[in-house]
Amino acid sequence: MSVEPLTYDTAPIGEMVGPIAYTIPADYNRRRLASLGVAEDAFLPGAGFAEPSLLCGQHSWVMRQRYSWQGSVHAKCEIALIKPVALGARIHVTCGLASKYERRGGRYVVFALETRGDNGEVVCHVENSMLLNFREVAARRSEASAANADAAAPMNDWR
Repeated sequence: MSVEPLTYDTAPIGEMVGPIAYTIPADYNRRRLASLGVAEDAFLPGAGFAEPSLLCGQHSWVMRQRYSWQGSVHAKCEIALIKPVALGARIHVTCGLASKYERRGGRYVVFALETRGDNGEVVCHVENSMLLNFREVAARRSEASAANADAAAPMNDWR
């Protein structure tokens, strides 16, 4: 599979990547949470379950197996954590381009991510919206802000 640029105009809605299967390392929580300065049992009581953000943030690396995009910004995320996943468990991750939309000059794609356990049960479903043309939108907003500031500046009275 080759990697190609993901652009709004050519984003193939319905395109799926995966499933990609891997095992969650048994020491995942210890390493990740220690790097954040958070206790291992801060999210789920007792040891043995993967910290939930692991299941929520996989869309990017899964989709980057097929597409590249630079200059994008994460805009919105909807998460359904259905059940915890044990450390050491094997999971299967599939991600697809669910939709795209335009809003206030922004061009967005929506990734739909599904994580299943080895038994086939869905453990997590995520929809992530990415703003693909961030630089363009930021430049327009900066120009508009500067124009508004100039318009609001008091006029000198040269009598």
